[in-house]
Amino acid sequence: MTLEIWFRTEVPQKGRVMIYKVHNGGGRNYQWGIYLTGDSADVYAYVVRPNDEVGFVGENGDYKDGNWHFLAGTYDGETLKCYIDGNIVTQDWSGEIRTGDGPVVIGTWANNFFAGALDEARISNVALTEEQLKSDYENGYVAVSPAGKLSTTWAKIKAQ
Repeated sequence: MTLEIWFRTEVPQKGRVMIYKVHNGGGRNYQWGIYLTGDSADVYAYVVRPNDEVGFVGENGDYKDGNWHFLAGTYDGETLKCYIDGNIVTQDWSGEIRTGDGPVVIGTWANNFFAGALDEARISNVALTEEQLKSDYENGYVAVSPAGKLSTTWAKIKAQ
């Protein structure tokens, strides 16, 4: 799987989840995600095994500088990876991860809302390669082409 998001903040964040999957049932109440913590100095990607064991990998930096940052996490069944602004950190961590029917949440963790801006959240059911994520970081990604869509056409009409 791959989780991707752009974020910007000037506020020290403590445990602000960008994207995570809620686990309904016993044990830990989460399944996988990417988050910002440590007063906006640490980013992490994580996955949880069915036995509640957590695998995580992250990078230190200063992410409360008011600039846009690209954060992504991937898991391919053997390696957990965290990408931040084109840099990669990996952790060998193989095995099955927890599944369930809980919701996916963006920008909050139990009423701890992200203070800043989030954009272009994307969840994929495949682990994108480093080259694919580098392209997303450098070129952006658009899930749907806006050409010929009603909102694009309406914007053109209103602009005239």
